[in-house]
Amino acid sequence: MDAYISNWQSFRLNPLIWLFLMLCFQMEMVLHFLIRLIQCQIDFERAEVLKGEEIIPLTAKEHILLKTLADNSGKIVTVDSICEALWGDNPFGYENSLNTHIRRIREKIESNPSTPVSLLTVKGLGYRLITKE
Repeated sequence: MDAYISNWQSFRLNPLIWLFLMLCFQMEMVLHFLIRLIQCQIDFERAEVLKGEEIIPLTAKEHILLKTLADNSGKIVTVDSICEALWGDNPFGYENSLNTHIRRIREKIESNPSTPVSLLTVKGLGYRLITKE
């Protein structure tokens, strides 16, 4: 075992490879998957909403729901497809739970949750997330 450790310690990386690895690591630390909404930002890597100076944590279900909507930004996502993403193969009967999650998300991302501008309801179809380009 000692021979293996001493051989590992003598291992040297090519300086260019070392520089490349360091730059990749630093860029990974800096670049987070952020979605910009009208009144806030969503950091999916940290599962947080950034609203001004305030950092608001997301629950696991809120994170999945927002990620599903963000992946289809600007498009209508049906209630059935959202329920399936949140609860799996048998999503039926979860509409009331979904409404509660939507309300809680609006409280986190909207300035006035009663009149949303980012997470919109499309009557009879589903929901649409409006992002800033």
